[in-house]
Amino acid sequence: MQQRSLRKREWGERIVHRAGNALTDDLGNKEYDLIFIGNLLHHFDEKASRDLVERSERALRPGSYLVIEEFHCFQSPRDVGELDALSNLYFAATSEAGTWSMKVIAQWQQEASLLPRKPILSLTAPGVELQAAIQPDSK
Repeated sequence: MQQRSLRKREWGERIVHRAGNALTDDLGNKEYDLIFIGNLLHHFDEKASRDLVERSERALRPGSYLVIEEFHCFQSPRDVGELDALSNLYFAATSEAGTWSMKVIAQWQQEASLLPRKPILSLTAPGVELQAAIQPDSK
């Protein structure tokens, strides 16, 4: 269904879904205009998450974006909602890490020489945020 929709819009040649191992695969060098990592980093520890951000940075062309989508990570007990608490507990119990804050993800992006943008709260997926960063035109 998704492929038909892409062909209908004549985007089929421009959009690539790449299956693989996010922990180990080489993503290439300056190959992509956009890398989208959706709801994945909460399964990885800090070292693995940082490594994926760094490999993504190398794979981006100048002026392109790395967008990371993750569940909201509350910063204090006053900020927590039911979905935040449940998702953090669930991922902490079942994965390597738990949820990461947009501030931490933006720091990883910046350390990888990307320029983080202001986080975006999803209006269509409650409790989800997007942290985008741009690859500078020149390094």
